[in-house]
Amino acid sequence: MPQIKVNDKTYYLTDFANEEELEDNLENLSNDIFGPGKIFLRFKKRIGISTKTIPDGYLLDLSSKKPELYFVESELDTHDVVRHISVQLMNFYFSYNEDHTGLRNILSEQINNDQYKKKKCDEYVISNNYSSFDKFIDEVTRNSTFKSIVVINEEPEKLSKLDSIVKFDVEVLCIRKYESSDGDQIFEYDTFQDNILTETSSENSKSMKLVDKSTFDTIVVPARKEGFDKVFIGEDRWYAIKFSEAMQKQVKYIAGYQVKPISKITHIAEIKDIVPYEGNIESYEGKFVINFKASAKKLNNPIEYNPLGKIKPLYGPRFAKYSKLIESKNFDDLWFEE
Repeated sequence: MPQIKVNDKTYYLTDFANEEELEDNLENLSNDIFGPGKIFLRFKKRIGISTKTIPDGYLLDLSSKKPELYFVESELDTHDVVRHISVQLMNFYFSYNEDHTGLRNILSEQINNDQYKKKKCDEYVISNNYSSFDKFIDEVTRNSTFKSIVVINEEPEKLSKLDSIVKFDVEVLCIRKYESSDGDQIFEYDTFQDNILTETSSENSKSMKLVDKSTFDTIVVPARKEGFDKVFIGEDRWYAIKFSEAMQKQVKYIAGYQVKPISKITHIAEIKDIVPYEGNIESYEGKFVINFKASAKKLNNPIEYNPLGKIKPLYGPRFAKYSKLIESKNFDDLWFEE
């Protein structure tokens, strides 16, 4: 049984009692899981006309210049997950497309009833030149491409194929509960697209800058020397990476960041294709392999991580612009904006 040891206390992987407990913890951890610029709305109201359904919640993504709405489905792995979830997601999809007005009304009601969330939306409305909150909600509910998030306590291998089954973007996030013998709990969880934010500065503090996600065409991956030499350089590929189908369609290049003691982005390659991982390493299930068109090329000017700079070290994949990457000397040049 998987376990985690913290300060001499052992925590054991434990099942959630029911879906409500999973949803409670998703709500409690929502700021950490979804990150800045996101508003998680947990409520259950029926939508649809001919196809009626009740999502578990919604995520409003205000981290970029175009607002995006995600339908959220929470599930335990006790179900026939692929069949059950795919049916649920298709019902969400049909309801969304036939009942924009109903969705608009319930989202507007929920946001208006929460002072903090309404304030965040109003700030976004002003900064993006919407004429009113109503125009903003119309944009979210009528002009957004349907997207969904599945939150589950485990990620069966078959869930990695959900995108191909339902033919729209699905992001799968896992939350796992660990409990000690005295009832203390800690959680392990996936985070939602935290590798696409750009850091910026204000007069007194650091804040989030809205970004245009459509401009990212490069994924930068951290690698230890052994794996970098053997796989990135030796096999002309990299694995195993988890990121959304939407970003998979968008990225054209992969760059390799060699961690300490090198601490530099040193090589870049053009991407040939991105395919599901099919090996026998359990922790890689649901992740992807990036194959290169040709061997990675060494950058003329490797991009340094500066521990005294404004950008944090790279612990996981992060997206970037190729045109900016090849001109950058350090992480601040690449990812920090005034």
